[in-house]
Order: sequence, then structure tokens, then C-alpha cells
Amino acid sequence: MKTNSMKLIFFVLAFLLFSCKKDRSCETCNSGFKDAVILYTGPVEGDGCDWVIKTGTNQLYHPDILAAGFRENQLNVKICYEMTDEEFRCGIAASVMPVIHILQIKK
Repeated sequence: MKTNSMKLIFFVLAFLLFSCKKDRSCETCNSGFKDAVILYTGPVEGDGCDWVIKTGTNQLYHPDILAAGFRENQLNVKICYEMTDEEFRCGIAASVMPVIHILQIKK
């Protein structure tokens, strides 16, 4: 009976070990953070683009999620992010912005 329970424990541990996805955010962010500014451009309903992130190259990005603690207009931050396949359209001229996923952000 003891060997059967040990085999079961081994298989459960092996399953958990191999079923977990490796978190790549640490590897990606170790290559460096980029300086950025968080901007509030106004509500989408009023022809704004909501919260956007402007990088040092003056490129505007729309974050898929922006934590409430970072929703401050003109806030200077350092971010590590990855591009998504999505585009965000906003404003009266239907401006198109690439959508990013923020892996890490610092004030």
C-alpha cells in the first residue's frame, strides 16, 4: 500500500511540474526597461484614446491593462512590455495604436 501512494504522489508532482508554463517576464525584463510616460487622452466616448503610453521614441501604445496605481497623467515610468497582435482604434479620426501587454512597470 505504501508504494502505491508513493507512486501516486510522484505522478502528481511530475504532472504539476510539467504542466506549469515558464514565466518569461523575468527573462524579457532583464534585457532592460524603457523610459515612458503615461498619458490620459480623455474618454473614448468623447473621442479620446483613454490611457496611453508614450515611449522615448514618441511612439504611442495602448496598454491592454493598466493598474490603477499608474493611472496618473504625465507620470514618468519605466516599463517592460511585449507587443500583442491587437490594434486599438480611437478618436474622431480613428487613430490606430498598437496594443502592448505590460510585464513590469516602475515609478
